[in-house]
Amino acid sequence: MGFLFGYHGKKAEEAIDFTKSLDIKPLHIIKKDNFFIVFGGIPETCIVNKEKESGWAVLGVGILLNDNSSKIMNKEDWQIILKSNNNEEINKKINGHYIIVKWKKNNLYFISDPLGMRNLYYYSKKGEKVFSTRLDWISKFKKSCAIDFETFGSSWLSYNNLSYNSLIKDIKGIGPGGKISIIDGKLKAAREEWLPSFRKHDFSELEKRLKNILNPEPFKDKVLTLGLSGGFDSRILLSILFTTQPKTKKIPVDTFTVGEKGDPDVETAKRITKDLQIPHIHLEEQITYDASYLSGLKSYISQSNIVEPASTYQKLRYFSSKYFNDKIFIDGAMGGIARRDQLKRLIKFGYKGLKKGNVELIYKHIKFSRGDIFRDKYTEKMKIGTLMQIEVLLKNLPSVNDIGCETFADLLTIKTRPHNYSGVEQARLDNYLVSYIPFLQKDILDPIFSLDLYWKKNGRYFRKIIKEFRPELRNYPIVKGNNKLPFFIPTLMASEYVKLKNKLFPSFKNDYRTEFYINLKEHILKLIDSNDFKNFSPYNHTRIKNTINDFYAGSQSKVGELDWWYTFEIWRKSLRIE
Repeated sequence: MGFLFGYHGKKAEEAIDFTKSLDIKPLHIIKKDNFFIVFGGIPETCIVNKEKESGWAVLGVGILLNDNSSKIMNKEDWQIILKSNNNEEINKKINGHYIIVKWKKNNLYFISDPLGMRNLYYYSKKGEKVFSTRLDWISKFKKSCAIDFETFGSSWLSYNNLSYNSLIKDIKGIGPGGKISIIDGKLKAAREEWLPSFRKHDFSELEKRLKNILNPEPFKDKVLTLGLSGGFDSRILLSILFTTQPKTKKIPVDTFTVGEKGDPDVETAKRITKDLQIPHIHLEEQITYDASYLSGLKSYISQSNIVEPASTYQKLRYFSSKYFNDKIFIDGAMGGIARRDQLKRLIKFGYKGLKKGNVELIYKHIKFSRGDIFRDKYTEKMKIGTLMQIEVLLKNLPSVNDIGCETFADLLTIKTRPHNYSGVEQARLDNYLVSYIPFLQKDILDPIFSLDLYWKKNGRYFRKIIKEFRPELRNYPIVKGNNKLPFFIPTLMASEYVKLKNKLFPSFKNDYRTEFYINLKEHILKLIDSNDFKNFSPYNHTRIKNTINDFYAGSQSKVGELDWWYTFEIWRKSLRIE
């Protein structure tokens, strides 16, 4: 991921032995009198510079945004930035997702990117500090762990977690724009809050920055590859990519799609790339539910922090394939932030609650159902924690009445989702490939937040760019869920169109989750028969067993709740939570 695991104190032997027990291949090991750190991943996302008494390391990807292009930072670029800037200035100079580690003699310093796309977990006990980019590793090392249900609450009851705290008691996270120092054995932590400037930009500034970030200078002979679906966001990136090489007029990118044959995303991506003669590959292979597959699945879940259900491994497993060895993956995620496509239910139904700062009403319209698997007292504790997190956000973010409900909803998304959702998978991907998300860069978000609301609604700004840069891309439908929608249908009408279409014509039915759990039946039944399951007191065991039995008796509507319970159960076991 580029990953790290480290220890600061006078008894490093246990930490050293622990790292040897992990199934990892370290790229670098730093051992000083008072600390020990193991770094790993791939060389492009794990850059380390060692000197006699000091050094630094970067895990992730840094991006320099220039006048006519961008640059994925190499070791020399990082050296210049880290040598010429103090810790407070570093994040202002660069984009990307990263954890920076600096050391001098026995003192340590850590810095996270402004959006918190990469996280660092740590805990301190009796003069010893343990830290890692992997929550599951630090939890295993700690041995005895318990879930902080108040913090965990929004992870289960809302779209994503709404705080920067760790889900595990006594373990903390660095958070977005975080800075941690361990000097003379004393740990200090602080955060520098990033906010968009809200100053007015014209269209040209955002277009220029998007063009530049999609036009990186050559990096280690790697080729750009765009994850292309039938959705809006990858298509806007595709239209811009056509403009980055005006002399050759050739698109400087490969494309790929994952999913089953017949999937509307797959069909639409294939049509576009065939018609426009764009290199494209459909990544698809038959699943064999053998020991190797289950091992990969459990590893994925242990790193997931329950941001996605286990069944998504069906698609996300491809990122470890050889196809990406010589690629730079451009991820079109989170483009909805420029289309007023985030927290739409909150704006539509919870507008008054937002204006009044009514925490209960806000909670009502950001709820997300994953499954009723916990005893009532734990569910109530989770709700209380979620309400407390909403209160903190209302207190710390600019006033709704100052910036407007729609902008507040977008800001709420950017302050919680990159760190607690997108960044979790980004950390895992950093272990396999070089990738970045253009829409989750502070210097792209700043002009996005300056867009007039008129241009955000119905994707007007994106439609304008596609019309100017590659108008023929309007000839292909937009895929929403498993439905194909005419390109010109307004975003605000899309949901009603889908409802009407589904009444008249059945949409593509993707049964991959049902097939997934049918193949895991023996494994699932063993889990609920184990003492470990029976002894986990927060569970409502009767409800869980009824859900599982109903599913295997033929009730496919139970697959969603089964999916989320299984994800939680394997994650819990991976972190040794009792």
